[in-house]
Amino acid sequence: MKNKIVTVILFIVVVAVTVYIVVTKDDRFYLSDEYYNNGSFSEITSEQIDGLSNKKYILYTYNNYCSFATPCDKIFQTFSNDYKIDILSINYEQFKNTSFNKIVKYAPSVMIISNNKVVAYLDAENDRDVEKYQNVDAFKEWLEKYIYLEK
Repeated sequence: MKNKIVTVILFIVVVAVTVYIVVTKDDRFYLSDEYYNNGSFSEITSEQIDGLSNKKYILYTYNNYCSFATPCDKIFQTFSNDYKIDILSINYEQFKNTSFNKIVKYAPSVMIISNNKVVAYLDAENDRDVEKYQNVDAFKEWLEKYIYLEK
């Protein structure tokens, strides 16, 4: 009888610890140091992206037009200025020449890139992302799920 009680208690403890670890796990990461700077947008080409394979950064791809009520580049620039985080930007025509185009099909979009992998991105065709394109606070909340905003 004591063995069953001890086994049940150990099982409960193991489950509780596992749940705690899963719930409190923080998968966020810091961007590469050079992107915690002065909050600027830096234009980049598809060729330059190849040289960033070991970097962690935010990439904004855009069209020459914007169908949102408030141009989303204004939202992203406001965030960038407020939090002093530099964002790389690329025209969608250039973006099509990158490997990221296999994942992100539409522009405008903002991607969080870590070591040449898309960690997360905003989908211009998905209604759940619209607020992030139109509201600085919603955009910030989305980014905070993946990266630390301050060094």
